[in-house]
Amino acid sequence: MIKNLTILALVTLNAAFGYALYEQSRRTDAAIADARREQANGAVKSTPSAAPTQATISPGKAAHDATVKFKGSYLDLASALRNQGFDEDLIREIVFATMNRDHIQNGDDVSTPYWKKQNGSRLDKVNADLAWQQDERQQLLNVFGPSIVNDPLFADLFKPLNKDLPFLSSDKQIALYELQQRNDPRNMRAGFTTREGIADFRRSRQQEQASIQQLLTPDEYLEYQLRESPTARMMRQTSDDFDYTEQEFRDIYKMRADEFSTVNTGDRPSREDYQQMNADLQSKIENYLGPDRYAEYTRSQDFAYRALKSIGDRYGNSDAQVIAVYNATKSAQDQISALRSDTSLSPQDKQAQAQKIQQDTLSHIANIAGQQTADSVKQNMGRLGLGARGFRGRRGPG
Repeated sequence: MIKNLTILALVTLNAAFGYALYEQSRRTDAAIADARREQANGAVKSTPSAAPTQATISPGKAAHDATVKFKGSYLDLASALRNQGFDEDLIREIVFATMNRDHIQNGDDVSTPYWKKQNGSRLDKVNADLAWQQDERQQLLNVFGPSIVNDPLFADLFKPLNKDLPFLSSDKQIALYELQQRNDPRNMRAGFTTREGIADFRRSRQQEQASIQQLLTPDEYLEYQLRESPTARMMRQTSDDFDYTEQEFRDIYKMRADEFSTVNTGDRPSREDYQQMNADLQSKIENYLGPDRYAEYTRSQDFAYRALKSIGDRYGNSDAQVIAVYNATKSAQDQISALRSDTSLSPQDKQAQAQKIQQDTLSHIANIAGQQTADSVKQNMGRLGLGARGFRGRRGPG
């Protein structure tokens, strides 16, 4: 972010100088024109020096003298610009840009050549950038006072997470932003190349979450989780196929968080426990949404439905056709699954019946959505859970 701020600041500084030149030139031309009109009308008879001239007013001189040649503090710079009659917003832009220019000229933001390894660790660079941002915030507060915190020009400095977490105060946004920057996985030297590195990452994530919980109130932490947690991100990723209302999103998120709270703390349940937890969760969601809405919800969570929707989009099928194809494939899946547990059939019989189920299903899909869709489903049978392999040669339980 600091490089973006620097670029923005330098562009702003150039624009500010350009604006200052334009304004001074415009005012000069207007003053000279007024003076000439007064002289023509006889209004000025004995004091020609009263009219400004190009010799006494130099376009952009105020901006040039107040910035390029300025040697005092930034507080003095702001005062000098006010004395020259600059607008307060422009003063802030010029002071901000001058701070960043000085930072660069002092050699405080020198990048490592692209072909060389960066000096120090990535975390060292992150810490240096965060320290400079904090220093810049303090300088701006010293010059302009606490009102600067709410100036949109400085939102990246004082409210770096405002786009996604606007309900947090400036202090909490800054603290949370710094936590996120320092805990970025890219800062880890070992990375994910060893078991120890993976364990370090997990510990780091747990410590980060503990720090965030300590930083935020319970209500703020819930709002943070609704926007930033892996569960919330996963729910949003499927929202194209299930259009949550805001209340549904919040309520279902809380059901998931409550049901899997032990998993989130790092405890790993057994396979059987996990399946039971998921069954309990699905039962709660079904009771909450009702049967029709729940059927829509479960489709959105199913990879097979998303794959069929992609096929349907490719071949121009309607939503109703895609749902009908999905229901047909689900019925075929259930039939093939039942075959696997049928002890009265030989492997060869199971194989033959599974293949017949496949062919009947593909014919049904062709009638529903067209031959192109049916052909695509046939090519993707394994991905859609319709595979009939594994029957032949399998030793039966009897």
